[in-house]
Order: sequence, then structure tokens, then C-alpha cells
Amino acid sequence: MPSRPPTEPRSAFGQVVVAAGHMVDVAGRSPPRFPASDEEAVTRAVGEALDRWGVSRGTLLVCGGARGADIIAAEQALARGAAAWLLVALPEEAFLATSVELPGSDWAERYRALRRRCPTWFQPDELPPAAPGEDVFERNNDWCLEVAGAQAPPGGLRVLAVWDRSGGDGRGGTADLVERARRAGATVEVIGPPGARR
Repeated sequence: MPSRPPTEPRSAFGQVVVAAGHMVDVAGRSPPRFPASDEEAVTRAVGEALDRWGVSRGTLLVCGGARGADIIAAEQALARGAAAWLLVALPEEAFLATSVELPGSDWAERYRALRRRCPTWFQPDELPPAAPGEDVFERNNDWCLEVAGAQAPPGGLRVLAVWDRSGGDGRGGTADLVERARRAGATVEVIGPPGARR
């Protein structure tokens, strides 16, 4: 595994997909964005999108490793023979506590299974310290897009976002990443969890 995610252009991949989106909701979240009951439907929709794009060997998927959209997309990409890289916003224990673990779920085990299979880098180890007031998740969106864009051939950058299309969830959220991806010229596909409040 390289010591850090390469950002120099390469030609090893025919396409690169950045996966992002909502985490599965904690119990009782109001309004719901990605209820746990939607996991099967979202997983099916993610798989269908990857199949439409021909994701297989020669594809790289880049994501942040959080429960929900990130982990589902990485699992589905690996099942199709693609490579997956995890670019994680926080030190691992803090990230597990804030963005992976959910009581009564297997998300932490699934994250650890991905860690055993995927090259993984942690933002605090790879990027300069965040400036005062700078959001680490916003930085992670930019980092994922930068790394993916460097690896993608011309016209080969795609973004798959699990997003309820609400007005936005702030800096570093899914709406923010979708907007940044569109400005970068990526092909963007949005999957809406069916149980989210519209």
C-alpha cells in the first residue's frame, strides 16, 4: 500500500467513483434521512448504479468509510472486483465513535472488514492541520475529490451520492459534496433513501 493516497495522475483505472452520502440514522432521528429500514433498498439501488457504470476490475471507488452510504458502496464495489480506497476524516477511534458505530448494528464490524481489504488513509496523518474553524468533513470531501480526480482518466470521474435532496446539511455534508463534484465536472448520480421525509 502506498504511504499516502497518490494524487499524481495515473492510468491504472478506467474510471473512478467517489461514493458519499448520509449515514444510517440513529434511532428516532427526526426528520429521517436514511432510516435503517431503507438499507436493503439503498443497497440494491447502489448496486444497480454501479452496474450501469460497468464497475468491475479496473474501477476505483473512493469513500470516507462511514456507516451507511460509504460502507455499502465500498462493499458493492469490492463484490464486483473493483478496488476501494478509504480516506477517513478523523483518527480511527474518534471516527468509529462519531461516524460508524450504531447500537444494535454491525456497522463497526463491516468497517473493520473493509479496513482489512482496502488501503486506508487518515486525514490527520496526511494533510496539514485544519485551520481554526475549518470543517474536517468538508476537507475530506475535497480530499476524496482530489485523489479521485487525479486517478480518473478524462471524463472518468463519477460521484454516487445517497442523499435525501434536502436543502443541505452544512459544510462537509452530502449536498456540499454534490455541488463540489458538479463544479469539478464529475458525472453525479443521486440515490434517495425511500423512507426519508421529502
